[in-house]
Amino acid sequence: MLLNPNESSKEKMNIAAELINLHTNTLEYLKKMEKAFINFISITMYNGSVKIIKGYRVHHSILRG
Repeated sequence: MLLNPNESSKEKMNIAAELINLHTNTLEYLKKMEKAFINFISITMYNGSVKIIKGYRVHHSILRG
């Protein structure tokens, strides 16, 4: 079963939080995204066709700027 990138990152966060004994409230705060930037990039392939790729950048916490 394939996970979507968001679910996959949350699983990794759970593992890391357990390793460092992170408080559950802090973990839940970090799992919530505050900003999401979605970009589209057009790429010209070698055969001349154009492919549009969707890119993401997510900020889970903006406390540090």
